[in-house]
This record gives sequence, structure tokens and C-alpha cells, in this order.
Amino acid sequence: MRISLRTPLLLALAVATVGAPLALVAQQARPISAAEKLRVDAVFSRFDRSDTPGCMVGVNERGDLRLRAAYGMGDLERNVPLTPSLLSEIGSVSKQFVAASLVLLEQDGKLSLDDPVRKYIPEFPGFNPPITIRQLLQHTSGLRDQYGLLELTGRPYGEVVHSNAEVAELISRQRTLNFPVNGAYLYSNSGYTLAAIVVERVSGTDINTFTRTRLFAPLGMDRSQWRTDFRTLVAQRVPAYTFAASGWTMNMPFSNLYGAGGLVSSIDELLTWTEALHAGRVGDPSTLRTMARVATLTDGSQTEYGLGLMVRDWRGVREIAHSGSTAGYRAYLAHYPEYGLSVAMQCNAGNADYVELGRRLAEVFLADGLGPEPPRIVRDPTRVAYALPASALSGLAGAWRDAETGGVITLVPEDSAVVMRYAPAREVRLTPVAEDSLMGGGRAIAILRDGNGRPVGFRYHAGRVLNIRFDRVPER
Repeated sequence: MRISLRTPLLLALAVATVGAPLALVAQQARPISAAEKLRVDAVFSRFDRSDTPGCMVGVNERGDLRLRAAYGMGDLERNVPLTPSLLSEIGSVSKQFVAASLVLLEQDGKLSLDDPVRKYIPEFPGFNPPITIRQLLQHTSGLRDQYGLLELTGRPYGEVVHSNAEVAELISRQRTLNFPVNGAYLYSNSGYTLAAIVVERVSGTDINTFTRTRLFAPLGMDRSQWRTDFRTLVAQRVPAYTFAASGWTMNMPFSNLYGAGGLVSSIDELLTWTEALHAGRVGDPSTLRTMARVATLTDGSQTEYGLGLMVRDWRGVREIAHSGSTAGYRAYLAHYPEYGLSVAMQCNAGNADYVELGRRLAEVFLADGLGPEPPRIVRDPTRVAYALPASALSGLAGAWRDAETGGVITLVPEDSAVVMRYAPAREVRLTPVAEDSLMGGGRAIAILRDGNGRPVGFRYHAGRVLNIRFDRVPER
């Protein structure tokens, strides 16, 4: 049973009441139709239970709030359900707030996005040509990702507490890059940790003070804040969870890294942000144009990444979006300019297929505006689209390395699917869609076998990252 909440008072009472309905929807300026509500409920049905964490969702359409709902539990230990007013971390969705901060500083005349990074971080390596702030933000710098570097030091993310200063010191020792500056696109969290440092050095204040003053306070985003010290208490923040063989376990980001991730926010404030950004009310109307301008590489080709924003065509519709993943938190924030539609989703369930869920939520409201669905997309990550025997998947178990960058992915067969673990404490469930192809969460792998049918590698695809070869890491 679900109820419609008519006032903020009722919402507050529902938060405090154990056993409150698992899906809560606030009063809308243009209420969601019964048919739309049924479709949204179907998308999140596997979370609509009292024994699982879940997702908070919100949708605005042309300035009207269409949906504000939550599915699942906010705190499994205390038996408290999720409600749309609660807070969680948004992972890499945070990147657009760092990018916007630097755009505002450029508008202030305090820096240029095309300045060399060394102008503000003198200890940064002197690559030739020099890496610019813009290239940090567009993932075209060639810098190695911070999480792989921390792993190599024997201080992997999730096991010890790291700081931005530690990452900057590690990067200062780099003498080579993954590719020539601006020669390719490769997602690198290092760039945004450095970008946050630039914000602080140029503004003369810390990241929380700057973003609160210049971004959050003007928009009434009073609850959004950076996790610069994981020990800080944050009222109404839900814990995050990961599902293991023994059941749900706590998986919180015990880290002081911020910039590439680390922002705590709510569905309401994410919708406020993206509506303001696309209405030209962040800085001035040129802010969005600057952030949505995708990178042009040295060879003249373009990526799909601007400044903290992915800009692409999805089923015939322009989509400006970003997803996020930190420990057991998952998030998705997207805007569809042709339809004035904004979609926000925050989950505290580490197994949430967040890109797939976010787009399925958008589908409900875009309806007939979408082109045909691409072939072989797995719409429900809990459903196996192509049955494979367990023996066909068991050979995939173990660690696999990208020969170009050294990045490692671990594959773990689970039931009739494979869990792909990448970066620190991040994973996505891949389900078979063909004999040697698995997909999920906007990612896909194509298995490569030797003459005896044994897996010897796979090709990895994710957005603009295409056809990357991974080979098995030899066992020691």
C-alpha cells in the first residue's frame, strides 16, 4: 500500500514512523497520472520491500514537480524506510559542481580554463604540452586514475583514509601519461581531485565555503555539503549498503577525498540545481554552454564529455547527464532539454543498476518522444536475457588487466550473471545477452576465447570507451 502525502508535516511524520509505506509521493504541481505511477513503481519494484535498501527519485517537467518518491529502506538496522527528503552521497555527479565552480572563477576573471594546471599547482609535473584545467575536467589529460595509483602504493581506497593532498603528491611524481595530452578520452578521477585543489587555491577558501556561497545558498540548496572529513555528522544522511553472499553489509565511504565525488545532497536539491543550471541561473547563461561543450581531441574527433557533464544522443533525444558511485551509494542526474525534463535518483543500495534505472525512469515521462530502443539492451538487471550455463561463466572469475593503462577489473560469477568490480568498491551486474556478450549499467563485455573455448580476455565497452582489451592477470 502506498499513500500520497499532502503536506510537509505528514512527510515529517512518515519519516519518523517505523513501518511507514515504502513508496512516498509528495504533492505535485502537475500530479503524476495513475498509468505513469504504475510504470514508475514497476521500475523500482525490486526495492519496494522492507528488507532491502533502495532508491529516492524525483522528476521535474517544464518547471512542474511530477514525481517525488522513495522505495526501500533508509536504515536496515533501525528499520527506517527511505523517504524522498533524506540525504545521500552522489558520487561522480559531484563533478559538475567542481566544474561549475571553475567556470564561475573564470567569469570572475581569476583564471582561464585554458591555463596550465602548474600555474595554480606548481608541484604538478611539467608535461609537454602542459595539461590545462579544461583538460582535467574533460578527461583528456592522460593522467593515471588516482584509485589505481593508491592501489600501487599499498594503500587501496576503502582500506585506509586518503586526502586530496596525498593524491596531489602522488600525481606530482608522474613522469609519463596514458596517452599524449588531449590525444584521447579516458575517465580519470585524478583530474577532479586536482580541480578541487585549484578551486580552493584560487578562491582562497575551502570547497565547502566556496560552493555554499556561490552555488548552493543562492539557489536555496541549504543541505548540500562536501564530505571533506568522513567523521562529520550529517543529519538525515542514510547509510549505504552492498549485497554480499551473507546478505546486506554496510559500505560507507570512509575517505576524505573530494572533488571527483564526495558531495552529499538530496533529490529536491539536485532537481533545484539542474533546473537552475539549464535555466541560466548559475552564474550567467554562458555557464551551461561552457559546461556542455564537449572536448575536441587533437585528431579533430569529439568526445561526449564536457565539463562534469556527459552530452549525448540517447534514443534520438539529447541527454545531458552524469551518474555516480561511491562505496554503496549510487546516483543519476539527467536533463532532456527538448522536453524540459529533469530526472534525479539517489540509491543506498550498491547493487542498483543506476544508469539503467535512471533511464527507465526517464522513459516513463519521455514516452513517445523516444526513438527505438537499441537492440539487446537488458531492461531489467534482475532478469537474464540469454541463458548461459554456469560452466560458461565460471571461467571468467578473477582479475583482468587493461594492458594500456594497467587498470584492473574483477569478474565474479553470481547465479546466471557476472558481477564486474571496478575501481574501489564499485560494481555492476552484467547479464548475458548473447553467447559471449554481457551487458548492464551502461557497460558491456565481449568474451574472447582460445581454441579450446577457455576465456583468455574480453573487449570492454562503456560510453565512448570502446573496444578496450583486457587480459587475465596471472595468478601468483
